[in-house]
Parts: sequence; structure tokens; C-alpha cells
Amino acid sequence: MTNPENNKQTHESDSSVQRKVESEVKIYLHKKHGWNLSANKREFSSKYELDFCDLENKIMGEIYAGIDKVNPAQKNKVKADLLKLIAAERDFGNKWEKHYVFVDKNVEKAFIGDSWLGDAIKSFNIKLSTVSLSDLKPGIEAELREAKAKQQRGNQTK
Repeated sequence: MTNPENNKQTHESDSSVQRKVESEVKIYLHKKHGWNLSANKREFSSKYELDFCDLENKIMGEIYAGIDKVNPAQKNKVKADLLKLIAAERDFGNKWEKHYVFVDKNVEKAFIGDSWLGDAIKSFNIKLSTVSLSDLKPGIEAELREAKAKQQRGNQTK
């Protein structure tokens, strides 16, 4: 597989396609909401590398570019991201609008509902949403599916 960012061969676990999807999601969120999302994660904080933030409007968020089923390690990654949003809000002063954006509605469903995690998400006012891959750059879903298949093949050979 070739890295779309530099046209070089990539390792099975390469996440450049997921980062590309995250960039497309940020473009979509800017167009839809008018948010001034920082292009530089470190501009917001060296302690918290958030996927996006709008310093002026006090909006912060994380993006999960996974599709289809969520394995336990991926679920733990989302939980860690949610905790990062809570800690960042505390450190930068309360009343930030916190968002967690998925690109697959079925993945989002794994984090809502009648569970302690769903209750915590509601308690900390984290807004979950999904940006459909069909609303992003044409062909991006196929790239993401190809990358996921390659990652899965790489994981099976370990």
C-alpha cells in the first residue's frame, strides 16, 4: 500500500489514511459549523494533542476514523480520548463544548445507551456525532476500507 501523503510504501499498521479521514472531517466540520479549527494540534496544548479545537468559541474534540466493528483495544482508545477531553476541559477552564466525532454510525452506537460509559458521556456533556464518509472526499471510504483490511492482515501475521 502507498501512503497518500508521500507516495511511499507503508507498513501494515500505518494510519496515514485514518489521519487523512480526520483532516477531511475537520474540513467538513468547519464548513458545516463555521468552527475555526486549529490546524496545529500543539497550538492548543503540548500536553493534550486534541484532534481539533476552536480557541475562540471554546470547542474541542476528538475524531475516531474506525469503521465497522470495534475491538476491545479500539474501544479503550475511544475511552482514553473521552477522558482526555474531560481533563483538557478541566485544565483550560470549564464550559468548553466537547465533541467526539465518528465516521460510522454503527461504531458510535457502541458508545451510547444504557451503560456506565454512556452515562459518563452524558454526565460530562460530551456530544457524540457521526460524519458520514459519503459527505467527505470521494473515494475516501474505499481508501479507509483498504487500509483497514491491510491492517487486519498485518495483525494476523504477528
